Amino acid sequence: MAFKDEDGAIKLRLNFRKLYITLAPIADIVSLAVQLHDPDRLLGRDERPGITVVLLERGTPGFEIGRHHEPIAPFPNGPLAGKDVVAPASNIIGGVEQAGKGWRMLMETLSGGRAISIPAGAIGAAQHAAALAGPYSMVREQFGIPIGLMEGVQAKVAKLAALNYALEAGRTFGCAAIDRGQRPPVISAIMKYRFTDLARQLVIEAMDVLAGAGIMRGPRNRLAESYIGAPVAVTVEGANILTRTLIVFGQGAVRCHPYALRLLDAVAGEDPVAFRAGLLGWGKHFLVTFGRASVRAMSRGWSVSVPVRGPTAVYYRRLGWAASRFALLTDLALLGIGGRLKARGNLAGRYADVLSWLYLGTATLRRFEAEGCRAEDLPLVRWALEYMLEQVQQAFEGIYANFDVPILGVLLRGPGRWWLRVNPLGLGVTDRLHAPAARTIQRPGEQFQRLMRYVHLPPAQQPGLGCVLHAFALLAEAAPLRQRIVQAQKAGKLPRGNPTGQVSQAVAAGILTREEADRLTAAEEARLAAIEVDDFAPEEYARRTAAE
Repeated sequence: MAFKDEDGAIKLRLNFRKLYITLAPIADIVSLAVQLHDPDRLLGRDERPGITVVLLERGTPGFEIGRHHEPIAPFPNGPLAGKDVVAPASNIIGGVEQAGKGWRMLMETLSGGRAISIPAGAIGAAQHAAALAGPYSMVREQFGIPIGLMEGVQAKVAKLAALNYALEAGRTFGCAAIDRGQRPPVISAIMKYRFTDLARQLVIEAMDVLAGAGIMRGPRNRLAESYIGAPVAVTVEGANILTRTLIVFGQGAVRCHPYALRLLDAVAGEDPVAFRAGLLGWGKHFLVTFGRASVRAMSRGWSVSVPVRGPTAVYYRRLGWAASRFALLTDLALLGIGGRLKARGNLAGRYADVLSWLYLGTATLRRFEAEGCRAEDLPLVRWALEYMLEQVQQAFEGIYANFDVPILGVLLRGPGRWWLRVNPLGLGVTDRLHAPAARTIQRPGEQFQRLMRYVHLPPAQQPGLGCVLHAFALLAEAAPLRQRIVQAQKAGKLPRGNPTGQVSQAVAAGILTREEADRLTAAEEARLAAIEVDDFAPEEYARRTAAE
């Protein structure tokens, strides 16, 4: 609350308690967003000017700071509390004239962190999971073959590879806007919620591939901590639920629309001329959008102007088709639901889903073009775009099913949903796409190194990932030697059985040289070491569990 002190200075009296604030225990200064009450209008604004950001220093009387929470992934985090804390009005960020403008400050300030640090951390965990799961799937064998050649495992590895490619594309795309001095609050919100959510999914997929090796704790396990900490990024700076259902579409629909904000400003300014111009402009815009969306739907995107030729052109068309439908549905929501849209969180969340997948799909295609249209990366692009278009299709179906506006809602729920299913944007990832996408991170070499260039790939002697990567490389080098034994078995020169168990016989038969046999033996020893998990003596196990 704002008040005048005995010396005549305008001050603020603050009472608050904030929970799970990152870096709070070690902070010397805090920016606190408060709902300000100014009953005497000392600040020259309304009695309730709105959200305001105030700076508070450690040591201010009544301000309690320094206690710790204990997050599941260790980092400084704790509560902030204040009882009748008094701060001068000049502590408002930007000065007294910025009272009530805190929400905009928060959105613009947080856009940097949401577009840079949080997505980078999420992608780091996701890429690390891929760097471990892809090689492990070729090191771990079952029924005489690497598990990575089994279709079920291939599908998991393919998802890890393709969506990591897409996430890195989206990160670069968003950071490029920051580099150019832009503050993209909607895009940064998309990056925060979509990237952290996908990273959590991908870590879980990697756990499925590692199976028992993923759940056994110890120095050899390099995935457990990522798995445990995966929910942390999802909750930072507001849970993804809020970001998805309120910020992305609820904030972005009005601010990004070419006419909606103009109309609101005209109403606030009581300007009938501007209102009339905005309304007429919106009407024309709606008719053009309706026509564009209809033509693109009827032509299945073939009316979209595509900037490229080749195998990715179809995805440009489908994204353009989806974008025009999204634009039309946005107009219908603003006109039909209006101010109630912010309260319709589930519906707004489906719009946010569409927009986030469109952003990620666009970024993926952009990366493919920017990196010279590498043919070896095309399986990743195809897998990722087919997956994204399926997600967009499902989100559109959800919008149609829950668009409860009189007459229009009936049309969308009935004929509209039927038309969506008859004429879908995408049918999802087919089985034939899994193996080529998975192979991109199941073979050592230039592509693997390039896709994982931002992941620390430890030396061979390091337990866990280092050991797996060492075996991964040796097994790839020894694969032709192993295949030579298999061919000899088929030709009847060697008895049937595990090829690595017949190395001595292969040398005696002249199929392998002694040097080649040693290489094959070393690769097998590395493989066995890589799939080992930690075990502990009873007393050591007791100490470890007691420490936790």
